[in-house]
Amino acid sequence: MKTSLPAFISCLGLLALALLPACQTDPQRLARLEAVQEEQAHELANLRQQLADKEEEVAQLETCVSDLENAVYEDDDSTAYDDDSRPALKQL
Repeated sequence: MKTSLPAFISCLGLLALALLPACQTDPQRLARLEAVQEEQAHELANLRQQLADKEEEVAQLETCVSDLENAVYEDDDSTAYDDDSRPALKQL
């Protein structure tokens, strides 16, 4: 059985019209999806804020470590030097 192109297109159109209600989104489902999306957006904002707080804390800790290292290595009597990093003894 040979089907003409216009008949085939008409069948596709009827099939699309028949499936259209099944493809349309249920208003309650859409509302639930929007609520989930909003909740996830809030959660993401909270996580970004926590990350920013942790990054600030890390920066403060790095500053403290740097300050402590400077204080230790500026002390010529300090025994905290590694063998490779100990300054050479001054020649008498």
